[in-house]
Amino acid sequence: MKIDLQTIKELELQKNDMHSMSIFEMMDLTSTPGGKHKLKTLFRKPLQDINTIRETQKAVKFMQENIHQWELPIDSKLTDHLDVYYFSDSNPSIGKNVFARFIESVSYRFIYKDFRSTFLNGTKHVIRFLKLIDKFRKQIFNDGFPELLNGYFLKIDEIHSILELTQALKVKSITKIGNVELLRFDKVFRDTHK
Repeated sequence: MKIDLQTIKELELQKNDMHSMSIFEMMDLTSTPGGKHKLKTLFRKPLQDINTIRETQKAVKFMQENIHQWELPIDSKLTDHLDVYYFSDSNPSIGKNVFARFIESVSYRFIYKDFRSTFLNGTKHVIRFLKLIDKFRKQIFNDGFPELLNGYFLKIDEIHSILELTQALKVKSITKIGNVELLRFDKVFRDTHK
């Protein structure tokens, strides 16, 4: 089911010229662009399956009751960097051989004009993001989690169990990682989660 524009206007779900505040604006307590987008999507295309609705309600209620635990250490600047990296069209083919990666890291500086900003800095931001999520994950306890949240945390655990990503989490200083290592992590990110 998708709500058409006329229905949205008549139900005052989103802002129009006649009224100062819409239902969406009253309900929008999100703090990130992604959260706002997800909420708009739910307004435009509401959930229909009763079990999905109930699981979502349980998850939201649980998070509201334990709001102090749900302060994610991620800011909009980091998510902007991740967006640039994740949605970049450039896709270098990176070899498994360390020497080949070294040659590629030098040649990509000439092939891709956005190599430094997209690949190298993007990979550093992904590693930083993974470290922040790992720290957040270790602070959250699974006791009494609704099924929906358990599913998300199982996905986080699955991602963190990948050997190369585990090695990325062990990096002490992100700023001191060499280009060859960054390309290795970039290859893992692109092969497994892009």
